[in-house]
Amino acid sequence: MVYRSASLNHSGHTYQYKKPNFCPYCGFGINADASVFSIGNLYWTGFFTCTLESCKKLFFCVYLQQGYELVPIFNHPREIALSVPVELSSLSNRFTSLYMQAYDAEAAGNYDLAACGYRNAVEALLKDFAVKYKSIEPDEALMRKSLQDCIAAYLDGLDESIAAYMVKEFGNAATHWPQVGRAFDFSEQKSYLEAFLQYMTGKIKILNVAAGLPPRYLQEFQKPAK
Repeated sequence: MVYRSASLNHSGHTYQYKKPNFCPYCGFGINADASVFSIGNLYWTGFFTCTLESCKKLFFCVYLQQGYELVPIFNHPREIALSVPVELSSLSNRFTSLYMQAYDAEAAGNYDLAACGYRNAVEALLKDFAVKYKSIEPDEALMRKSLQDCIAAYLDGLDESIAAYMVKEFGNAATHWPQVGRAFDFSEQKSYLEAFLQYMTGKIKILNVAAGLPPRYLQEFQKPAK
């Protein structure tokens, strides 16, 4: 588990402690103080709630008191390992690399860097998606194509287009000086990123299945509803 420094007051004393930097259930980067501390002779237990709306799960961390410092020794549940859906990792090595680097930056509390990294990861994923599933040539024209143009050209639905657009907007807001456009909100960017990656994972699964179906089945599926 990755932690960040925090403090609390108890019985007229200030104690330093480390609060979890990630939710152990969903892996989302959080910055939440302990809502409740259960205090014993040597061991303290802090309770935390994930700030991601789709999770909001409660977890706890046990601390050993050493003077006025609380040292984390155990958290429940244990930290989950980051995993990238195989549909995405097998499609784009560049996306996977950028996504992992952004995740590491988030774990270290470097949210501006993480926001830029996630935005760049989306661009890499869309361009590799275009090459494999849209028959776009991997040439200089594609290399120079902006993320905004990729969203407009290679995404068919409104929901996924908006999700990708919002990841881009928050990533741009974290990049520019002075900040322009949309105010930077990392937790909101992560929620849009999660929605977009879920869509892309499902889309690629369907396209891979469709590629192996006989043409007559595809024609049957595409018939207008009666």
